[in-house]
Amino acid sequence: MQHRILNKDIGCQVSRVNIRITMSLLFLALLNLCLTNSLAAAPRCTENATSIANGWGWENNASCEVCNDTPPLGDGWGWNGLQSCRIEVLPSPAAATAPVQSGSAVCVDTPPFDDGWGWGGTESCRLSGEAVPLVITSQASYAPQCVDISPVGDGWGWNGTNSCSTVWSVASYPGWIYQTSPPENIPYGYFTHIMHFAMYPTSAGGVSIGDIFTDENADRAVAAAHAANRKIILVIGGEGEGDKFVGATEPANMQRFVRAIINRMQRHGYDGISIDWEEQVIDSRLIALIKILANEFSAMNPRPLLTVDVLSNFVSADATEQMAPYVDAVNIMSYFKPNKIEDEFRYYQSAGLDPRKTIMGIGLFPDADDSSAARVQEKMRYARQLGFKGVELWSAEFADWRGDIIQTFVANRWR
Repeated sequence: MQHRILNKDIGCQVSRVNIRITMSLLFLALLNLCLTNSLAAAPRCTENATSIANGWGWENNASCEVCNDTPPLGDGWGWNGLQSCRIEVLPSPAAATAPVQSGSAVCVDTPPFDDGWGWGGTESCRLSGEAVPLVITSQASYAPQCVDISPVGDGWGWNGTNSCSTVWSVASYPGWIYQTSPPENIPYGYFTHIMHFAMYPTSAGGVSIGDIFTDENADRAVAAAHAANRKIILVIGGEGEGDKFVGATEPANMQRFVRAIINRMQRHGYDGISIDWEEQVIDSRLIALIKILANEFSAMNPRPLLTVDVLSNFVSADATEQMAPYVDAVNIMSYFKPNKIEDEFRYYQSAGLDPRKTIMGIGLFPDADDSSAARVQEKMRYARQLGFKGVELWSAEFADWRGDIIQTFVANRWR
């Protein structure tokens, strides 16, 4: 009897041990499930509370970009909810070397190294000088201009409030694709500026709605660009409008023409103007038009952008050199095989054109000089090596946003 009771007691104890083990395993399984769900729900990269919406956050003691991988997976690119982005985690500033005292904070160099910028613990900072806030671009029209500051040519500047990139990535958006490709569909994350093509001069010194067709189209394009925190520039002119420019820039019409351009810009909220005079160009009148516009813009706060399109076929190197000090950028329309950027820039540089004022054109249309990804990569490297201000794509009409040519452009951008 005692033997049977002992066995029974031992059996009860074993049963209790088994129950405890089972309950412990169940608890661990539930805990693991909770942790898994918590981690799955948590963002990979948490935004800094002081710099929300600037695309950067903090994870595992490292600065990181808030970026989720999208197909094709594993290609290094994703989507952060607003734009295309690189999927990468930068080393923690604490792990970097050679910190530089910057104001009241220590500014530590972070990738990309040697670009003049680092991390001050809470904000982006110059490796020498005062720490400055990370950029959160304003949605307002006439956004402050980004002025290159020392070290000049490193791709970074100052807009009066924040640090900013001085390098332009430009997409030309022609009004005639409005129905098939509305402005909301532009992948704004690829670009810093949009050129809205185009309104036309009239011989009497007015500005017609042209290929934008309606005021509503203009308003919608501006609203879409500003919603994405991008600048949008109104193009005046285009192929076939040379005779209208001749009439509009007659001495008796010039001031009326300038006022009409400014009225259109302000009416719709564009961030600037680009002049595209392609035939029958009278150098003296084109120079005068640019100077008058620049003078008018200088009285506005913030100052609107001003650019001019050139090609050796119709605008001389001397005229371009005279206009360069008055514009934010000179756009060389190097889309065509007979007008390769290497030859075009050599021509304009001979008269003194600064590469830091130069925008290089890439053509997306059939038979353009840029019909292969290899040529686009070659041109992008050329522009970067020479220190160009940026690159412009003509145009969104022909863009395959996920195709090799566009993705080569995106992968080879610089700032």
